[in-house]
Amino acid sequence: MKFILDEENVRDVISPGGISDQLNVALRAKAYHKSLLKLQILKQTLEADCHTVLDECGFTAALDTLKATPTAVQRRVLGYPSFDYWLDVSWELVRRRSHIRHPELHFAIHLSDLWRYVASAVWLCQGSLSCDMRTNGLGKITFPGAGVYVDDPSWYPHMPLRLHVTSGSVTSGHSGSSEATRHLSVIDIPATSSGIEINSLDYDLRLPGRTTYEYEILDETRCADWIAAIDKSVDTIRAVSHELSDELITSIRTVVPVRSADENVNLSSTFQESPGLVALSYTSDNLILSEALVHEYHHCKLFSLMNIDPLVTSDVADARFYSPWRTDSRPLSGILHGAYVFGAVLEFWNAATNNQIVPTSNALLRRMHLIAGQVTTAVETLKAEGQLTPIGFALVKSLEQNVRKQIPSLPSITQSDHMAVLRIQDKHRATWEQSNSTSIPQARPHHTPVVAGRIDTNRSDELSMVFKQFGTQFATQVANASSSPDYRNDLMLRTIVDLYDLGKIDELRAALDGTTDDSSILLSLVRAHVAYVQCDYQQAARCYTKCLNINRESAYIWECLAFALRHLGSFDDSNFILSHLSELSSSITPPPNVVVKIDSIRSSFTSL
Repeated sequence: MKFILDEENVRDVISPGGISDQLNVALRAKAYHKSLLKLQILKQTLEADCHTVLDECGFTAALDTLKATPTAVQRRVLGYPSFDYWLDVSWELVRRRSHIRHPELHFAIHLSDLWRYVASAVWLCQGSLSCDMRTNGLGKITFPGAGVYVDDPSWYPHMPLRLHVTSGSVTSGHSGSSEATRHLSVIDIPATSSGIEINSLDYDLRLPGRTTYEYEILDETRCADWIAAIDKSVDTIRAVSHELSDELITSIRTVVPVRSADENVNLSSTFQESPGLVALSYTSDNLILSEALVHEYHHCKLFSLMNIDPLVTSDVADARFYSPWRTDSRPLSGILHGAYVFGAVLEFWNAATNNQIVPTSNALLRRMHLIAGQVTTAVETLKAEGQLTPIGFALVKSLEQNVRKQIPSLPSITQSDHMAVLRIQDKHRATWEQSNSTSIPQARPHHTPVVAGRIDTNRSDELSMVFKQFGTQFATQVANASSSPDYRNDLMLRTIVDLYDLGKIDELRAALDGTTDDSSILLSLVRAHVAYVQCDYQQAARCYTKCLNINRESAYIWECLAFALRHLGSFDDSNFILSHLSELSSSITPPPNVVVKIDSIRSSFTSL
C-alpha cells in the first residue's frame, strides 16, 4: 500500500475513518519495515564489530530461522510491542559500545533473548526448534505475539534452560543439553473478546529500566474483572463510533495492568519505544476506562505520525511552556500531544452525549467544557510559538478547526457551572505561573535563528542540500534545528543518530567533507556531532572548538567539547570546562585565569 503524507491529507487524521484508517495502516507498515531495517543493520554492525559474540549467542542462526517462517508470522511476532523495545535497547547498548567493551555481560544476554521471538514464530507455524534461553524476571517464558506462555513450578527468574518446540508442544531441559526432561503446559494469555491481551506475565512489557509503575499480577478472578471492564468500554466506544473502535482494537495489542496508589486516580500510559502497548490501572467505572482507552490510542497514533515527521521543531529540553493538564513546564511536543488526544476525547464525549449513548451528569458536562477550554489554550500556544514543521502546522490548524466545530455542539451547562470551569482554568494557570516563573515564555513568531548577534544564513544552503539526499524528513528536521540546543532538544544530533542507526553515517560524513563554508556554526556543529558519534573524538573536539570560536556563549557546545576531551583522556581540561560553564557562556569576559586556561585548551585544537 502506498500512502503519501502531506499537508493536505494530514488534516484528515483528526477524526477516525476514511483516510485516517488508511494512514494508520500505512504508519504501522512503515514502522514495521523500519524495525526490519534496523534489525538488519544491527546484524551488519555486530558482524563488523564483534562477530564472536554473534556466534556465541547464535544471533545469525536465530535470524535465519526467523526468516524461514511465513511473512504473516514474522509480522505478528516482530510487530509485537516488546520487540521494538528489545531492538531499541540493543541499539542503546551498541551506542554505548557495550558490545565491544563488555560483550560477555549484559549485551550477550540481551542479544540471546531474540530466540524467544524465534520460538514464538516456530510455535505459531507448528515447526520444530531447540534453543537455549532464560526465563523472564517473573520466572516464565512468554511467546511474543503468539498469545501464550509456558511455565514450570521449578523455574525461577532468569533461569537458563534448553527449550524444545516440536509441532505445537513445548518441553524443556538443562541449558546446553539436547535432552528434554519436562513437558510444559502452553497457557493462553488472557484477552478480551476484541483480541486485546491483558498481559501481566510478559516482563519485557514492563519496559524494565524505563518505567516506575507498580505492576499487578492477575489471578483468574481479577483477569475476568479486567476482561469484562475493557469489553464494556470497547462496546461503548463502538456505539459512539465504529471507525474509532476498529482503529483502536487494531492498534492496541496489549494492556499491561498497573496499580494506582489512589483508587480515585486512574493511571494510563503509552510509550514511543513500544507501540501497541498501554499500561493501565483498573477501574470499574466504564466512562473513565472508555476515556482512558480513547486517550491512549490517540497517543499511539500521534507517536506513529511523529516517527514519519517530527511535527515540532523545538523539542524535549525546551520544557518551558504552560500545559493546561500539568503542573510542570512542558516542551511543545508535550503540548501537541495534549491538544491532539484531548481534542479526540472531546469529540468522543460530544458524540456520546449528543446521541445519548452514555448517561450525562453535571460532572461530565463540566469536564467537556473544561477540555474544550484546555485544548483551545494548547492550540493557541502551539500557534504562537510557530516551532512546527509544515505538516505539524497543518495538523495544529486542523486541531483548531475541530475544537471550534465541537464547541457549538457541546451540551449546555448553567452559568454557575460555566464560571466554575473558568475558575478552574484560571487557578491552574496561576498556580503554574507561581511555580514556574522562570519558564513563562513570550509568544514569538517563527524566525531565522540568531547566534550571538549573527544570522546563520547558511542553514538553508549547503546544510539543507547535504541532508536532502537522505530524505525530506532529515532535511526538514535539520532545517528547523536550533542553533543553541542542549542534549534533549538537539534535533541535529537526533537526526545524526537516526542516520547512524540506518547505516548512513559514513555517507553523511563524506557529504559534509564536500562542503566549503567554514563560517557556519551549524555546519561545524553537525561535523562535530558526526565525528563524536563515530568516536573520532579528536575531530569532534576540533569542530566544537571551531563553533566556540564563532560563538563562545553556548554552554551546550562547551559541554560537548568537555565530553570529547574526556574521551581523549584530558580529564583535567574536561572538568575545568564543566566547572566553569556559567563563566564561559556569559557575555561578560571571564576572569583572567579562566581565559588563560581556555585559550590553552582551544589553541591545541584550533591548529589541528
